[in-house]
Formats: sequence, C-alpha cells, structure tokens
Amino acid sequence: MTINSKKLNMNKGFTLIELSIVMIIIALIIGGVLVGQNLIRSAELNSFIKDIQKFDSAVKGFQAQYNQLPGDMDRAYDYWDSECATEAGFCNGDGNGYIVLLESPRAWKHLSLAKYINDAIAVRNDEILCVTEDLPQTAISNTASLFTVDNRYGPNPSLYNYGETPDAASSTVTPGQMMLFEKQRGECSIQEGFLTSEQLYLIDSKIDDGLAYSGKVLNSQNVEGCSTSASDGEDNGEYDLANSGNNLCVLYWRLKVD
Repeated sequence: MTINSKKLNMNKGFTLIELSIVMIIIALIIGGVLVGQNLIRSAELNSFIKDIQKFDSAVKGFQAQYNQLPGDMDRAYDYWDSECATEAGFCNGDGNGYIVLLESPRAWKHLSLAKYINDAIAVRNDEILCVTEDLPQTAISNTASLFTVDNRYGPNPSLYNYGETPDAASSTVTPGQMMLFEKQRGECSIQEGFLTSEQLYLIDSKIDDGLAYSGKVLNSQNVEGCSTSASDGEDNGEYDLANSGNNLCVLYWRLKVD
C-alpha cells in the first residue's frame, strides 16, 4: 500500500467519525427541543389549571357579595350604569339563577366591574364573541370560557346532556351551572377543541377524580376521540388515551353554586 493510499483511508475514517458526531449532536438537539416543548406545554397546562380555579373563585365571590350570579344579575345596571353598557337591557340578566346565552359575556363584564377579574371586557348584544375583547383569555392562547347550563335528563345525574337553557320541568334533577372552555376558531367563534385526551386526563387527575363523566372536570360525550361512551345509567366512560395525538377535546368545569 502506498503512502497516498494510507492517507486516503485515514481521511475516509475521519469523515465517518465526524459524520457520527454530527448525527449525535443533531439527535441531542432534537431531543432537547422536544423536552423543552414538553416542559413549556406542562407549564402552560399548570397555568391553565390556575385560571380555572381563579374563575371558579371569582364566580363564588361575586355570588356571595351580590347574592346573584354574574351575568344573570338583574340589577347590574343599577350598580355600574354606563360602565356596564349603554342601556340596562345590554347589562342586566334575567335573574333566573342560571348564566345562559348572552348572559355569558355579561358575566365576565360583571366580574370585571366588580374587580373579581382584571380583564377589561366589552359587552355586545349578539352571539359574536372574541377572546380578550369579550372573554378573558386563559394561559392557553386563544382559549376562553363560556357559561352554559347542564340539562341532565334521565335517572343518572352523572351523565351530561349539555344544553343552553334550563328546563327543570322535563329534567329529573336541577340543571347545573357549567363553564365550557373552548378555543377560538377563525374570527370570533368560540367552538373548537384545544386539548388532547391525555392532556384533559392529566388535568382531571390533578384537580379532580380523573373520570371523564363525573366530578367537576368533565368531557363532552359529543366529541369523538376524547372519551369512550358511557353505558346507559352509568358514568363509566373513560378518556380515550389511544387517540391522544389530536387537540379535539373541550373541558367542562362544573361550578358549585347555591
């Protein structure tokens, strides 16, 4: 073997070693990025949990102070006048004990005026609602909460048929007040999932019972890929962790209000 051949073989060897080092460095960088993304998402979910608890406390504090629910309060205009809206009809609720429909953005306005939340909230008399303008944004970007009522039909109060208005005459139990967390889709339309089934399960396990259809953290049975269907008369549905790759899931938070 000539001297030149030895040098050529040595150069090839060094090239392979260098390539291996580069591949290792790339793998470490990718791994670091993925770990960093997971840490960021975990911190985001923890902040989101704090938002849920903050909103829950705000509603309870408001009710304790004014003896009515925010948004449903039928004399809100007497307290805040033009700070609330241009006229009483755009500020007051109907006082029936539930926050529904257009009372939902008014609830956030009432909470803001009463200093239970720091967000500046506008009031519209329509169903077009924008995150940050009409609804306070959570720690998860473009995600907010609407108030809705759980119309629970049938013998088992743990199975949920989410409605917009209470109908106690046709329900076997008293409708419950809920907060529905969703993501803004397009221009001012709050109606999109934002959590994977695994993320929703982790939140539920951390602050509730880890069950999809019981406790305070709830999943909608109408969203495929988030949880399995419960049996008739049971609350045995489970989170569908096999489909944890898609952000399909919404989160319902059951408010314990008197």
